[in-house]
Amino acid sequence: MKSLTYFRCSLFTPVLLPLFASSFGGTSGIAFLLVMSLAFGGVPYALLATFLWVRLGRTQTAHGYIRLALLAPLLFAPLQCAGWAVWSMLDTATPNTPGNVLAPMVPLAGYALLFGYAYVAVVCSVYFLLRRIRVISEPLATAAGECVENAA
Repeated sequence: MKSLTYFRCSLFTPVLLPLFASSFGGTSGIAFLLVMSLAFGGVPYALLATFLWVRLGRTQTAHGYIRLALLAPLLFAPLQCAGWAVWSMLDTATPNTPGNVLAPMVPLAGYALLFGYAYVAVVCSVYFLLRRIRVISEPLATAAGECVENAA
């Protein structure tokens, strides 16, 4: 498997993991948090995943894919906040005061970063495990263009 294929497939992790957790773990504990993260972040994440899919295709090295993965939660947090603002303006049950729209954004951005980096940690850990057992066998090129071979 190539690194590009792995990282493109990993874009589906924040969608598939909550669905998997809810089907086997019910709706309590971590499964509930994962399902709610998908419910609240699904549309903004779809926008981000589309951008990342295209950007991954323009990135030339596995090192670049990892850097992009580490940047993704920072890109997602403002999208999540913008999605919340749009949703709260469309919600007719709650008054659209600036406080009602803006107050939840800081905790929402914090949760977006927390869940985002948790997903990045899982994706990168699995990536390095797959490299270790040589499922992904291409060299990891650095920003300077030098290759770092798999550790035996």
